[in-house]
Amino acid sequence: MADPMLNDNSVLSTASMEVEEPPPQASRASRKSLTQIIFAHDGAAARQSHSMTSGHVPGASRPSLASQPLLACRETVPEADGQSGALEVVMGTGGRAGRNSIFTAEVEETIIHEDPAQASWLASRSGHLFQLLLCCSLIAISVYVTVFQKIMSKRSGGIDPAAINIDISLFSILAALGIVFYKKEQHILFCEGWYWKVAKFALPGFGFALTSYLGIVAVIFLPADTSKVLEQTRLLVLAGMSKLWFKKGQSSTAWNSLIVITLASICYAQMKEMEKDIATANKQEGRAATDSEEKKNDFLFIVGVVICLGNVVLQSFVSIWCEGILKSEKETPFYIQKFYIEVPGLFCGFLLALAVNPLMVAALEALGRSLGIEKAVERPIQGMKGNWFANPFEGWDDFFFYLVFIFMISKSWVSGFLVKQLSSIVKQLCAVIAVGITYFTSLIHLQCPTKGDFFCLGNLKSATFPMMAMDLCVILSVVGYALAGNEANEREKMKKEAEEARAALNRTTTDGDGPDV
Repeated sequence: MADPMLNDNSVLSTASMEVEEPPPQASRASRKSLTQIIFAHDGAAARQSHSMTSGHVPGASRPSLASQPLLACRETVPEADGQSGALEVVMGTGGRAGRNSIFTAEVEETIIHEDPAQASWLASRSGHLFQLLLCCSLIAISVYVTVFQKIMSKRSGGIDPAAINIDISLFSILAALGIVFYKKEQHILFCEGWYWKVAKFALPGFGFALTSYLGIVAVIFLPADTSKVLEQTRLLVLAGMSKLWFKKGQSSTAWNSLIVITLASICYAQMKEMEKDIATANKQEGRAATDSEEKKNDFLFIVGVVICLGNVVLQSFVSIWCEGILKSEKETPFYIQKFYIEVPGLFCGFLLALAVNPLMVAALEALGRSLGIEKAVERPIQGMKGNWFANPFEGWDDFFFYLVFIFMISKSWVSGFLVKQLSSIVKQLCAVIAVGITYFTSLIHLQCPTKGDFFCLGNLKSATFPMMAMDLCVILSVVGYALAGNEANEREKMKKEAEEARAALNRTTTDGDGPDV
């Protein structure tokens, strides 16, 4: 248990001053690695509760699953005034940053008390480099999952967003079961009434599967960087919903920042579309664009924007609606949460493949015919005409399909787990850097003059000043909002500490003893 005398403002610096060498009595073999400590922190309370309930002594050999009675599934009561997960993005609460690390204060304290030498290492130059590489990996996953989705959508077979979500759900379920059996935690996963937990997670599972599907569809119709930038409007939507549902308001400065973020995102999308029209006109060498070409460009852009913004609203709604569910299970290990979420997500994938995909294809084709551009609509949606039930391995013969699959799995698992351990300010900064980089990665990977080329570094010379300026506006507006929220959170924390100190001083004075000098 953490020492109450050590707080998150001084603990890591104290460890770095006093602990320069590993304790001599602890051998290298007996010390835990940083990864082991972080994984042990995830779901530790759930393991302890089940161990106490079952009478199991930690470290002792566990009886087989067949000989163990089913334990009641553990639940925690959500705090009345606490907000975490999606709402911490707009409220600046939850996930407090540690003093000298990118992790939350809670994870940082766990590292310090489990192994002070690891805490000292985190405060060193090599520890800072490790944390920088960790952030870079999250940024790379976020950027390249969108890039590879866009590349796959342009290839001959296209990309089927419903099929790939089914594949990912199947993989995640098997991976979660593998981890549970490897760690011999079947008693936690298959606790008494575990099927009710699956039902409890049905809404998050369906919601996340549907938003993932719509996110891929948006990438099909929009440039990769435009899709990324428009997703930043989610901050304003989340703030508005939290105001309506939880009466959690923002300061006037925060609202102003959110409006600037939204306007900058819209201007970026418009600027990107204007550059696309200019590039098309240059290729035509002075030939005026036909009505059908203009209708085609406008149609694809409008469809992509509507789907992207609709997905932003749906994603925000699902995140807030599921806040209480996920918060009540915050002490459940991440991989067990993944199992509960992916099971209903798999059934949602089946529904998307059977009904939603065909309906969306039919609606887009009908709209294209009404505008006289049916051929222009046919290419983007060709991948959505696949049938996973008839050919579950369709697309697996394409190398880029494997890249899409690997990066989506990484985003779902690696990013999903690490985001639970990182402070809210670090998560926002990593996300906005990924948004800014996507414009340049799109130039390098998506606009090569020769078909089949993947890496064209010379395309960076085609980056225009207006686009770079708008890109920078989006980045700085989000960074300003994130820093303002973090500073407000710190002020509230200092105000609370000052009130506690004043109350303690008043109690001392009331008792008749003066304060110690």
